[in-house]
Amino acid sequence: MSGTAGIPAVHDQEEVNTVLSYYVSVRKSHQFGLLAGPFATHDEALTWVEPAREVAIRFDEWAWFYVFGTCSTPTTSRPGRLNSYLGLPSC
Repeated sequence: MSGTAGIPAVHDQEEVNTVLSYYVSVRKSHQFGLLAGPFATHDEALTWVEPAREVAIRFDEWAWFYVFGTCSTPTTSRPGRLNSYLGLPSC
């Protein structure tokens, strides 16, 4: 199945949620990190983007210039680096 403009369509949301973990992510130049998660749904991860960004800025004043968003992965269930500061499970 193909999406618009020749971009492959993502599998339906229900199928994706059964196999992926979602995270709040950060990118600084060529560096990438998982700040919060894992979450069961993309919507849940989206609600944590701004709180994670605010915590990151408290630790690194240059974080204002980083790119924050979400990502998914099928291969890890490790906690995000800022989970304990956000009141999320850190184990």
